[in-house]
Amino acid sequence: MKTVTRLATIAMMIASGVSMSSASEVSPEQLFTANCASCHTTNRVADRSEMLAPPISGAIRHVKEKFANRADAVVFMVDYIQNPSKDKAQCESKSIERFGLMPSMKGVLKESELVKLAEYLYDNYPNGKGHGQGKGQGKGYGKGHGQGHGKGQGRGHGQGKGQGKGQGRLNQGM
Repeated sequence: MKTVTRLATIAMMIASGVSMSSASEVSPEQLFTANCASCHTTNRVADRSEMLAPPISGAIRHVKEKFANRADAVVFMVDYIQNPSKDKAQCESKSIERFGLMPSMKGVLKESELVKLAEYLYDNYPNGKGHGQGKGQGKGYGKGHGQGHGKGQGRGHGQGKGQGKGQGRLNQGM
């Protein structure tokens, strides 16, 4: 049943992407909504069992951990979106086990749209509100939608600052 749901979602996503990409000037937000949001959530969800893919904040956080340079990250994302593979994946292996490999979006978006989308994702996720995994000082992580648990002050990874209870792995110092 889960496979049927995924295939139906992907088919709708591709259909939406084709109609959106035919518009003359589409914003990166519209590209994301039409082509990514049906699988990658932007908000915390109560029932994670219904998720089709990792939240976009987590996916981009992993990309930023590997590629601190924006240009390198954009090149990687454009390539990965078109040609996903296990050896290129930046997520944790348990994410691939849970969700499977992202389907190729090759031919769904133009190269220029993929670059615009990748730049938007790099610039906006994890967002400046502390969402995503923070680096702890002492014990803990910043507030947001990262992984694990801890209390303390933390910096959002790459952008934003968080303080207080986080959902991140317990960090015993820097």
